[in-house]
Amino acid sequence: MQMTKSIKGYVGMGIVTVVFLLIGAGFMYVGAVSSHKLDKLNTQVSALKGKQTLTRFQRERPVYSEAETAIETFMSGYLTFNNQQDFDNRRKNVKQIITNDVYENRLLFKIDKYHKVRQLALEGTYVKSDVVPQNLSNNVLTATVLATQTLNFSGQKGKDTIKSFTVTYDGALHKITKVTPEGTFQLNADSSIIS
Repeated sequence: MQMTKSIKGYVGMGIVTVVFLLIGAGFMYVGAVSSHKLDKLNTQVSALKGKQTLTRFQRERPVYSEAETAIETFMSGYLTFNNQQDFDNRRKNVKQIITNDVYENRLLFKIDKYHKVRQLALEGTYVKSDVVPQNLSNNVLTATVLATQTLNFSGQKGKDTIKSFTVTYDGALHKITKVTPEGTFQLNADSSIIS
């Protein structure tokens, strides 16, 4: 019996289809094996990372970095004011990064009941902070902070002062928990000393 052209075409197409199916199955198998190997490798890497112990510095450095940022934000809000209203609102400006104990600290946020800031046209500009760590344990950093502030009368050149604070930052709360003013340094340069 002879095969007609149409039967030959169907058989040829069937063979080609089977070959493509086998090739596709092979690609799927190789892909599945590769995916399994990749998953296994990721699991091993995760296990190795879990066994790796971080140094104390690596564990505690993020708290120090967070504390520096919070202190910078606090000092900027605390030491910068252009008028009486700005001065009176300093507490509200830093509320998000301090605990309620700091917020209610009347020694830190003294009320200017005689409105000296307005009467003297006094302005304050925060310049920078130097954070010197004293203790870092259990996600709590205690540091001495030397904050530079320029004080001036409106429209006049200012004078830099350095204010010293002891600040405690809690990394678990992500807030400053204590701010204690320690004093103010006046820096005056006298050219006669240098000559």
